[in-house]
Amino acid sequence: MLKLVFGGIILLFVIGVVFFAGFVLGTTVTPLPPATVVPAMAHVAFHG
Repeated sequence: MLKLVFGGIILLFVIGVVFFAGFVLGTTVTPLPPATVVPAMAHVAFHG
């Protein structure tokens, strides 16, 4: 149970970091809107 909770916390943290990084990159580095950057980064994060 503790392992499941800990894994869930890590998963949420990773999703948050990916979302934030995608948002920052999407708004500062490239002219792409975050709506296209975030799913792409999430895809990379989840599928390698």
